[in-house]
Amino acid sequence: MRKTRIIAILCLSLILCFLCVSTNTFSWFTRPKEGKGNSFSWSKNSYNQTSSKNFEVKTYEMTSEEGVYDTTSISEINGKTIPAGKRLCYKTEIKNTGELKAQTVSLYLSGVDSNDYASTYVGVNNPMKTHKHLQSNTGNKVINDINKKNVYVGFNTSNNFNPADFSVHYWGDGVTPGNSVVASEYPHGTIDAFNSEYFLYHAEIPYDATCVKPRLKDSENYYGADNTNVDTKNLIGIFKGGFGTNADYASTGKGAGIKQFYSLATVSVGKTIDLSAIAQGTSINYKVEDSKIATVDSNGVVTGKSVGQTKLTLTATGAHGDTQTANCRLVVTDETKKLISVPVVTNMVTYPYNEKSKENLVTVYWYIKNEGSSDITVSVDKINLTL
Repeated sequence: MRKTRIIAILCLSLILCFLCVSTNTFSWFTRPKEGKGNSFSWSKNSYNQTSSKNFEVKTYEMTSEEGVYDTTSISEINGKTIPAGKRLCYKTEIKNTGELKAQTVSLYLSGVDSNDYASTYVGVNNPMKTHKHLQSNTGNKVINDINKKNVYVGFNTSNNFNPADFSVHYWGDGVTPGNSVVASEYPHGTIDAFNSEYFLYHAEIPYDATCVKPRLKDSENYYGADNTNVDTKNLIGIFKGGFGTNADYASTGKGAGIKQFYSLATVSVGKTIDLSAIAQGTSINYKVEDSKIATVDSNGVVTGKSVGQTKLTLTATGAHGDTQTANCRLVVTDETKKLISVPVVTNMVTYPYNEKSKENLVTVYWYIKNEGSSDITVSVDKINLTL
């Protein structure tokens, strides 16, 4: 029985080795999904490089019917609109009409233009599966998770409290519990609450925190009940009662907070980019340091004015004058230029096409996808083969 198993394993190994040597190009070589240079390729050492002469290339666009392609070939894509979340599908047929045993070629898109590179992707379904983001030197933005908001802390004016002695314990779904000291150096005057007068301060907690409870700093002394809805009851009142220090909660105006902004953004002269933040407060303000380079409207939409760099500052202001700020570096460039060369599949080995048997026809199924939330328009000057 053991001898039979060994013979079976040896036979399967020989069959696998034969397939690795004989199967055309794609399925049996070990390769990374994405090669050097962030392109659709794998090691050049896998194949012999050749002259790439004597080829016929035809590309067809898929019709509205899934899996059905037009019968008329194309060599370019002229201003195609792609709805949000949708894609345009193509197949490119490659015939090696030369006499050489093998030719190694690559399929490229030349002169690619998109009105939203950040949402534009090129992918391949067959002979391998890849998905590549089209990188442009403009229209890009880098998200910065600020994740901060202010909760108000009041101290009864009739009691002798030192705000610097207190902190706020916070927690919530997806939030690591922690403690934030009261910002005693930033008083916000007084407020009438809980039928009394309170000195008002704030503490900075994570934006997604939903629960708080005051405590004596650097101790395990907590006061009052758990506040499990800090976004509604965002005022913590600390006072002394018949049983010592205690706390209660109430609603007051929204405290300043910034959940998400951007650390870097690029935009072309004359173009716009949306840099609106996820923030809270009674006012959200955007300001560009140098208005000759860029301007911004009240919604955070930036317009490039001239080539250069400047700073965009976001300021969220709370109901009692507290603030949260964040900065984004703005880079304004020349008008967007087309991407010269975008790889689809590289280093494909093709063997001489047999017109009679139709053998060795290489077909690449690829697509351009819109992963944004609004329509995009894409053009390609030429679909071509290169070395």
